[in-house]
Amino acid sequence: MVENDFKFIDKCPITGDDKKITYLELGQIPLVNNLCNSKKESLNCKKYELTVNYFPKSDLSSLNIAINPEILYSNYFYKSGISQPYIKHCENIYFSCNKKLKLSNDYILDIGGNDGTLLKTFLKLNPHLKVLNVDMSSNLTKECIENNIPAINKKWGFETAKSLDTKFKLITTTNCFQHTKDINDFVKGIKYSLKENGMWCLEFPYWKNSLLTNQFDQVYHEHAYYYLVSPLKILFEKHNLQIIDITNHSIHGGSLRILISHQNQFLISQSIDSFINKEKEILDKKYYFLCIL
Repeated sequence: MVENDFKFIDKCPITGDDKKITYLELGQIPLVNNLCNSKKESLNCKKYELTVNYFPKSDLSSLNIAINPEILYSNYFYKSGISQPYIKHCENIYFSCNKKLKLSNDYILDIGGNDGTLLKTFLKLNPHLKVLNVDMSSNLTKECIENNIPAINKKWGFETAKSLDTKFKLITTTNCFQHTKDINDFVKGIKYSLKENGMWCLEFPYWKNSLLTNQFDQVYHEHAYYYLVSPLKILFEKHNLQIIDITNHSIHGGSLRILISHQNQFLISQSIDSFINKEKEILDKKYYFLCIL
Protein backbone atom coordinates (compact mmCIF):
# COMPACT_ATOMS: atom_id res chain seq x y z
CA MET A 1 0.00 0.00 0.00
CA VAL A 2 1.55 3.30 -1.08
CA GLU A 3 1.56 6.15 1.40
CA ASN A 4 -0.38 8.55 -0.81
CA ASP A 5 -3.14 6.02 -1.57
CA PHE A 6 -5.30 7.76 1.01
CA LYS A 7 -5.55 10.46 3.66
CA PHE A 8 -7.19 10.20 7.06
CA ILE A 9 -10.30 12.29 7.70
CA ASP A 10 -9.33 13.40 11.20
CA LYS A 11 -11.47 16.53 11.51
CA CYS A 12 -14.93 17.63 10.48
CA PRO A 13 -14.48 19.77 7.33
CA ILE A 14 -17.42 21.96 8.39
CA THR A 15 -16.55 22.82 12.01
CA GLY A 16 -12.89 21.75 12.26
CA ASP A 17 -13.82 19.68 15.31
CA ASP A 18 -11.87 16.44 15.86
CA LYS A 19 -14.36 14.73 18.19
CA LYS A 20 -15.83 11.74 16.34
CA ILE A 21 -17.64 8.52 17.16
CA THR A 22 -17.13 5.33 15.17
CA TYR A 23 -20.40 3.51 14.53
CA LEU A 24 -19.85 1.22 11.55
CA GLU A 25 -16.81 -0.95 10.82
CA LEU A 26 -16.83 -3.16 7.72
CA GLY A 27 -13.18 -4.23 7.84
CA GLN A 28 -10.71 -4.24 4.94
CA ILE A 29 -12.59 -4.01 1.62
CA PRO A 30 -11.41 -3.77 -2.04
CA LEU A 31 -12.32 -0.68 -4.05
CA VAL A 32 -15.72 -0.99 -5.68
CA ASN A 33 -14.47 -0.57 -9.28
CA ASN A 34 -11.43 -2.77 -8.79
CA LEU A 35 -12.48 -5.34 -11.40
CA CYS A 36 -10.06 -8.29 -11.53
CA ASN A 37 -9.30 -10.77 -14.32
CA SER A 38 -8.79 -13.85 -12.17
CA LYS A 39 -9.51 -15.34 -8.76
CA LYS A 40 -5.83 -15.07 -7.85
CA GLU A 41 -5.77 -11.39 -8.78
CA SER A 42 -8.91 -10.71 -6.76
CA LEU A 43 -7.49 -12.43 -3.67
CA ASN A 44 -4.31 -10.35 -3.89
CA CYS A 45 -5.88 -6.96 -4.70
CA LYS A 46 -5.45 -4.02 -2.35
CA LYS A 47 -7.98 -3.60 0.42
CA TYR A 48 -8.69 -0.50 2.44
CA GLU A 49 -10.36 0.20 5.76
CA LEU A 50 -14.10 0.91 5.49
CA THR A 51 -15.21 2.64 8.70
CA VAL A 52 -17.88 5.31 9.24
CA ASN A 53 -17.53 8.02 11.90
CA TYR A 54 -19.98 10.60 13.23
CA PHE A 55 -19.00 14.20 14.09
CA PRO A 56 -21.57 15.19 16.77
CA LYS A 57 -20.91 18.93 16.54
CA SER A 58 -22.06 19.11 12.91
CA ASP A 59 -24.07 15.84 12.52
CA LEU A 60 -21.84 14.92 9.59
CA SER A 61 -20.81 11.31 8.95
CA SER A 62 -17.64 10.37 7.09
CA LEU A 63 -15.32 7.53 6.26
CA ASN A 64 -12.17 7.26 8.31
CA ILE A 65 -10.04 7.62 5.18
CA ALA A 66 -10.39 9.30 1.79
CA ILE A 67 -8.86 7.39 -1.13
CA ASN A 68 -6.77 9.41 -3.59
CA PRO A 69 -9.29 10.52 -6.26
CA GLU A 70 -6.79 9.75 -9.02
CA ILE A 71 -7.04 6.08 -8.04
CA LEU A 72 -10.85 6.14 -7.93
CA TYR A 73 -11.81 8.25 -10.92
CA SER A 74 -9.04 8.67 -13.53
CA ASN A 75 -10.50 5.77 -15.53
CA TYR A 76 -14.09 5.18 -14.43
CA PHE A 77 -16.21 2.18 -15.44
CA TYR A 78 -19.75 3.19 -14.44
CA LYS A 79 -21.76 5.05 -17.09
CA SER A 80 -24.95 6.83 -16.07
CA GLY A 81 -26.39 6.48 -19.58
CA ILE A 82 -26.99 2.74 -19.11
CA SER A 83 -29.75 3.47 -16.58
CA GLN A 84 -33.14 4.19 -18.16
CA PRO A 85 -34.65 5.30 -14.80
CA TYR A 86 -31.81 7.82 -14.45
CA ILE A 87 -32.47 9.26 -17.93
CA LYS A 88 -36.11 9.76 -16.94
CA HIS A 89 -34.95 11.29 -13.68
CA CYS A 90 -32.79 13.79 -15.62
CA GLU A 91 -35.94 15.05 -17.34
CA ASN A 92 -37.47 15.61 -13.91
CA ILE A 93 -34.38 17.59 -12.84
CA TYR A 94 -34.68 19.83 -15.89
CA PHE A 95 -38.37 20.59 -15.34
CA SER A 96 -37.80 21.19 -11.63
CA CYS A 97 -34.97 23.68 -12.26
CA ASN A 98 -36.63 25.30 -15.25
CA LYS A 99 -39.70 26.04 -13.13
CA LYS A 100 -37.59 28.35 -10.96
CA LEU A 101 -35.10 29.65 -13.54
CA LYS A 102 -37.06 29.86 -16.83
CA LEU A 103 -34.01 28.68 -18.78
CA SER A 104 -33.45 29.91 -22.34
CA ASN A 105 -29.97 30.13 -23.93
CA ASP A 106 -28.22 30.02 -20.55
CA TYR A 107 -24.92 28.48 -19.46
CA ILE A 108 -25.30 25.15 -17.61
CA LEU A 109 -22.49 23.38 -15.75
CA ASP A 110 -22.65 19.73 -14.69
CA ILE A 111 -19.91 18.70 -12.26
CA GLY A 112 -19.05 15.01 -12.22
CA GLY A 113 -21.33 14.64 -15.22
CA ASN A 114 -20.03 11.18 -16.13
CA ASP A 115 -20.87 10.33 -19.77
CA GLY A 116 -22.96 13.49 -20.26
CA THR A 117 -26.37 11.84 -19.86
CA LEU A 118 -27.89 14.72 -17.87
CA LEU A 119 -26.64 17.41 -20.25
CA LYS A 120 -27.71 15.35 -23.27
CA THR A 121 -31.21 15.13 -21.77
CA PHE A 122 -31.25 18.87 -21.06
CA LEU A 123 -30.28 19.65 -24.66
CA LYS A 124 -33.08 17.47 -26.01
CA LEU A 125 -35.53 19.51 -23.95
CA ASN A 126 -33.86 22.85 -24.69
CA PRO A 127 -31.36 22.86 -27.60
CA HIS A 128 -30.48 26.54 -26.95
CA LEU A 129 -28.60 25.80 -23.73
CA LYS A 130 -24.81 26.19 -23.59
CA VAL A 131 -23.52 23.25 -21.54
CA LEU A 132 -20.28 22.01 -20.00
CA ASN A 133 -19.33 18.85 -18.10
CA VAL A 134 -16.36 18.93 -15.69
CA ASP A 135 -15.34 15.39 -14.72
CA MET A 136 -12.21 13.73 -13.34
CA SER A 137 -12.50 10.64 -15.58
CA SER A 138 -10.50 10.97 -18.78
CA ASN A 139 -12.36 8.14 -20.54
CA LEU A 140 -15.77 9.71 -19.81
CA THR A 141 -14.84 13.26 -20.81
CA LYS A 142 -13.44 11.85 -24.06
CA GLU A 143 -16.75 10.07 -24.68
CA CYS A 144 -18.67 13.29 -23.99
CA ILE A 145 -16.61 15.24 -26.52
CA GLU A 146 -17.09 12.49 -29.12
CA ASN A 147 -20.85 12.83 -28.54
CA ASN A 148 -20.75 16.63 -28.94
CA ILE A 149 -21.11 17.38 -25.22
CA PRO A 150 -18.40 19.92 -24.22
CA ALA A 151 -16.33 18.47 -21.38
CA ILE A 152 -13.18 19.21 -19.38
CA ASN A 153 -11.13 16.53 -17.62
CA LYS A 154 -10.42 18.25 -14.28
CA LYS A 155 -11.07 17.97 -10.58
CA TRP A 156 -13.66 20.55 -9.52
CA GLY A 157 -12.64 23.25 -7.08
CA PHE A 158 -11.93 26.96 -6.82
CA GLU A 159 -8.94 26.91 -9.19
CA THR A 160 -10.93 25.08 -11.86
CA ALA A 161 -13.81 27.54 -11.41
CA LYS A 162 -11.46 30.50 -11.95
CA SER A 163 -9.97 28.90 -15.07
CA LEU A 164 -13.41 28.68 -16.74
CA ASP A 165 -14.10 32.42 -16.54
CA THR A 166 -17.85 31.78 -17.05
CA LYS A 167 -20.82 32.39 -14.77
CA PHE A 168 -23.50 29.70 -14.94
CA LYS A 169 -27.26 30.11 -14.51
CA LEU A 170 -27.54 26.51 -13.33
CA ILE A 171 -24.94 24.18 -11.80
CA THR A 172 -25.86 20.53 -11.28
CA THR A 173 -24.17 17.86 -9.16
CA THR A 174 -26.07 14.58 -9.15
CA ASN A 175 -24.71 11.73 -7.03
CA CYS A 176 -21.31 13.44 -7.02
CA PHE A 177 -20.89 15.69 -3.96
CA GLN A 178 -20.58 12.78 -1.50
CA HIS A 179 -17.55 11.62 -3.52
CA THR A 180 -15.67 14.84 -2.74
CA LYS A 181 -13.20 15.10 0.16
CA ASP A 182 -12.36 18.81 -0.20
CA ILE A 183 -15.92 20.02 0.24
CA ASN A 184 -15.02 23.60 1.19
CA ASP A 185 -12.95 24.06 -1.97
CA PHE A 186 -15.77 22.46 -3.97
CA VAL A 187 -18.42 24.85 -2.57
CA LYS A 188 -16.07 27.83 -2.95
CA GLY A 189 -15.79 26.96 -6.66
CA ILE A 190 -19.59 26.71 -6.95
CA LYS A 191 -20.05 30.12 -5.35
CA TYR A 192 -17.49 31.67 -7.70
CA SER A 193 -19.05 30.18 -10.86
CA LEU A 194 -22.74 30.69 -10.00
CA LYS A 195 -24.49 33.72 -11.52
CA GLU A 196 -26.00 36.12 -9.00
CA ASN A 197 -29.51 34.97 -9.94
CA GLY A 198 -28.42 31.38 -10.61
CA MET A 199 -29.07 28.13 -8.78
CA TRP A 200 -27.14 25.01 -7.75
CA CYS A 201 -29.08 21.73 -7.96
CA LEU A 202 -27.49 19.17 -5.64
CA GLU A 203 -28.63 15.53 -5.42
CA PHE A 204 -27.24 12.77 -3.21
CA PRO A 205 -28.41 9.58 -1.45
CA TYR A 206 -30.05 10.81 1.77
CA TRP A 207 -28.21 9.31 4.74
CA LYS A 208 -31.33 9.42 6.90
CA ASN A 209 -33.06 7.08 4.42
CA SER A 210 -30.01 4.81 4.33
CA LEU A 211 -30.01 4.54 8.12
CA LEU A 212 -33.74 3.87 8.39
CA THR A 213 -33.63 1.12 5.77
CA ASN A 214 -30.23 -0.40 6.64
CA GLN A 215 -28.70 0.45 3.26
CA PHE A 216 -25.14 -0.32 4.31
CA ASP A 217 -24.34 -0.89 0.62
CA GLN A 218 -24.28 2.93 0.31
CA VAL A 219 -21.03 2.74 2.28
CA TYR A 220 -18.05 2.32 -0.02
CA HIS A 221 -14.79 4.13 -0.61
CA GLU A 222 -16.09 6.51 -3.26
CA HIS A 223 -18.52 8.00 -0.72
CA ALA A 224 -16.28 10.03 1.59
CA TYR A 225 -19.20 11.76 3.37
CA TYR A 226 -22.79 10.83 4.27
CA TYR A 227 -25.13 13.79 4.38
CA LEU A 228 -28.09 15.01 6.35
CA VAL A 229 -29.62 18.43 5.68
CA SER A 230 -28.42 19.96 8.97
CA PRO A 231 -24.63 19.83 8.30
CA LEU A 232 -25.15 21.01 4.71
CA LYS A 233 -27.10 24.05 5.90
CA ILE A 234 -24.15 24.99 8.14
CA LEU A 235 -21.66 24.40 5.31
CA PHE A 236 -23.53 26.50 2.76
CA GLU A 237 -24.14 29.38 5.16
CA LYS A 238 -20.40 29.34 5.92
CA HIS A 239 -19.90 30.12 2.21
CA ASN A 240 -22.71 32.70 2.13
CA LEU A 241 -25.05 30.43 0.16
CA GLN A 242 -28.53 29.34 1.21
CA ILE A 243 -30.83 26.37 0.71
CA ILE A 244 -34.05 27.47 -1.00
CA ASP A 245 -35.88 24.15 -1.45
CA ILE A 246 -35.62 20.41 -0.71
CA THR A 247 -37.50 17.47 -2.23
CA ASN A 248 -37.35 13.70 -1.76
CA HIS A 249 -36.78 11.35 -4.71
CA SER A 250 -36.72 7.55 -4.91
CA ILE A 251 -33.56 7.23 -7.06
CA HIS A 252 -30.43 5.62 -5.52
CA GLY A 253 -32.40 4.15 -2.63
CA GLY A 254 -33.87 7.52 -1.62
CA SER A 255 -32.20 10.80 -2.54
CA LEU A 256 -32.58 14.47 -1.72
CA ARG A 257 -32.64 17.24 -4.28
CA ILE A 258 -31.47 20.45 -2.64
CA LEU A 259 -31.66 23.76 -4.50
CA ILE A 260 -29.10 26.35 -3.39
CA SER A 261 -28.51 29.98 -4.35
CA HIS A 262 -26.71 33.14 -3.35
CA GLN A 263 -28.31 34.93 -0.40
CA ASN A 264 -31.71 36.63 -0.86
CA GLN A 265 -32.33 35.62 -4.48
CA PHE A 266 -35.32 33.26 -4.13
CA LEU A 267 -38.20 32.58 -1.79
CA ILE A 268 -37.28 29.99 0.88
CA SER A 269 -39.40 26.84 1.13
CA GLN A 270 -40.81 25.89 4.52
CA SER A 271 -39.81 22.26 3.85
CA ILE A 272 -36.23 22.90 5.03
CA ASP A 273 -37.06 23.18 8.74
CA SER A 274 -39.27 20.09 8.47
CA PHE A 275 -36.35 17.98 7.17
CA ILE A 276 -34.01 19.21 9.90
CA ASN A 277 -36.56 18.62 12.67
CA LYS A 278 -37.14 15.02 11.53
CA GLU A 279 -33.38 14.44 11.49
CA LYS A 280 -33.14 15.80 15.04
CA GLU A 281 -35.72 13.25 16.22
CA ILE A 282 -33.51 10.44 14.96
CA LEU A 283 -30.30 11.89 16.39
CA ASP A 284 -31.93 12.52 19.77
CA LYS A 285 -32.77 8.80 19.92
CA LYS A 286 -29.13 8.00 19.14
CA TYR A 287 -30.39 6.10 16.11
CA TYR A 288 -26.97 6.26 14.49
CA PHE A 289 -25.63 3.77 16.99
CA LEU A 290 -28.53 1.30 16.85
CA CYS A 291 -29.83 1.07 13.33
CA ILE A 292 -27.11 -0.79 11.47
CA LEU A 293 -25.39 -2.68 14.24
